[in-house]
Amino acid sequence: MAESAACPAFQLGRSRYDQGSFLGRLRHFIDIIDPSTLFVSEKELKESIKLLDDYKHDTLPPGVSDLQLWGAQKIKQWLNQSHNACVNYANRNATKPMPTSKFLQGYVGAVTSAVSIAVGLNVLIQKANKLSPATRMIVQRFVPFPAVASANICNVGLMRHNELSEGIDVLDDNGNVVGSSKIAARHRNRRLLLPIHSFVCLVTFGLSLPVAISLFPQMSQIEVSCLEPEIAMATDCKVVTYNKGL
Repeated sequence: MAESAACPAFQLGRSRYDQGSFLGRLRHFIDIIDPSTLFVSEKELKESIKLLDDYKHDTLPPGVSDLQLWGAQKIKQWLNQSHNACVNYANRNATKPMPTSKFLQGYVGAVTSAVSIAVGLNVLIQKANKLSPATRMIVQRFVPFPAVASANICNVGLMRHNELSEGIDVLDDNGNVVGSSKIAARHRNRRLLLPIHSFVCLVTFGLSLPVAISLFPQMSQIEVSCLEPEIAMATDCKVVTYNKGL
């Protein structure tokens, strides 16, 4: 009962949230820019399109079970982190060959830790009884970013741990191998100016933009008496609605 009350009846082409209030508009735009949609597979996209087509033709299948939802989420997270693990492996320092056993250990550890972090954060929010449904919904929209970021940290460390433990080859001016250095493998890039600027831009556009465009409703109303005479003569309504844009 509580779940159905928090989620209104579906209306095709309409917003899920009340567009007459600031909070409703804010939740609507946060929902639109949800970064987790970047990781939706083509199969999931086709399934969503088919579901909407079934809704249009009033041929919806029986309700989807929680077990199916959990399974879909698990597959989605697994595919995403498997891709990240392969990217980290392909972009490693390849001067030292990695045994297949160590690669498999790193792969299993990376995917396991990544999925655990991403799914675990969602589970913790679902069980946070002190949060109101509205607050929980908003917080959930921001889960993908820290979840994926934390998961990728584990992913990089586990997929490239061989470099840290055995070192990487260092070369002279002629490209000859001088030796294998663990210090070079741990060497950090202290130039954080660009990442900091990028992060500030991300926070600014990710937080302030939805708030700014939520201040006023997109569909606004105006009295007919304020419009052109020909429009006032074309209707008996005293107030008309128009789309002012964002």
